[in-house]
Amino acid sequence: RLVELSFSGTSITDATLVSLSFLKSLRKLLLVRSSDHIRNAKQCNQVSQPKWNFPSLEYVDLCGCPNLQDGAVYSLAKHANARLSHLSLASCSAIGDDSVLQLCKHCPSLTYLNISSTSASDVAVKAIAAKLSKLTYLNLELCERVKGMGVHKIFLKLKELRTLEASYWDSANLDPHMFDHFPASSLTLSHLSRLELCNWSKNLNDAVLTERILPLLPALTQLNLAGCVGIGDQSLTAIGIQYGTQLRGISLGRCYLVTEKGVGSLARACSDLLQLDLDFCTHLSPQSVRSLGRYLPQLESLSLSGVNRLRNSDVQYLLLRLKKLKLIKLQRCKSLTSQFLHRNLRHSIDGLKIVFDANLRMAT
Repeated sequence: RLVELSFSGTSITDATLVSLSFLKSLRKLLLVRSSDHIRNAKQCNQVSQPKWNFPSLEYVDLCGCPNLQDGAVYSLAKHANARLSHLSLASCSAIGDDSVLQLCKHCPSLTYLNISSTSASDVAVKAIAAKLSKLTYLNLELCERVKGMGVHKIFLKLKELRTLEASYWDSANLDPHMFDHFPASSLTLSHLSRLELCNWSKNLNDAVLTERILPLLPALTQLNLAGCVGIGDQSLTAIGIQYGTQLRGISLGRCYLVTEKGVGSLARACSDLLQLDLDFCTHLSPQSVRSLGRYLPQLESLSLSGVNRLRNSDVQYLLLRLKKLKLIKLQRCKSLTSQFLHRNLRHSIDGLKIVFDANLRMAT
């Protein structure tokens, strides 16, 4: 009657899975960093049927098995029943489009799918959008073969999606016309609350974000745009207007076009923010940083690493005003002194963690 079985960092073979096939009630199977020795047949008819002979299986995690190849996933897709709802193939780098196509064909009940750091391409993205309509979570992070031409189909088809992670694609190879086919704003992902588009470089700019993407996402509460160097003040103003106090977290690290104007507009509109990342937004002035203390009283996590104009007195102001702050990152802030930060480590007693460089300059 065992319902959950987990192996981590253990060599699991075909024979092991065959020997476990008597576990007919097994619902959750985790083979994290464990399945390097599962037979890597290239055709599904070469894989032993008993391998995935778990008729009650609902949850499978194969994260971190870089030698796992399409044959094992073919078998899983072929022999999994409609109850399979959660599947992670994260960092299974040999897995490609063929595996995803089989999953789309045989596993229509999937609600959670993580294929980050795999060899999936736009072919897989289009198939997912067409066949897996029940998905609420989709992770395509670090799928460097994706060029973006299937992304609009996600916004058209996956109406139940709550989280979409599509960060760290190969920005140099993204199709410049990838946003041309985005749907009209009347066709929305009305449930999507979390969107991650890190490191899309200049492929994502103010016009695309504010005119093509944000109008499709009325329920957004978490937005990660770190490394999107085409994003500036126009986007921040639009985000504040559209989401206001609904927004709970936003990451803008290395969005070099962001200035105090955009940050001030965002802070005034989104007063219930819990998390804010402004790493290396080098145009921020001390005054704009202090405005965070005035307008964001709920803030729990704040990252200001690389904001070189930040002074000791500005950090002191934030620590006094942001009573709910649990984490503040101040690495590579060249104007801060080690004495000041060490002195303020006493705040850690109250649950505040201050992250800074050990080799900060001494006060002169």
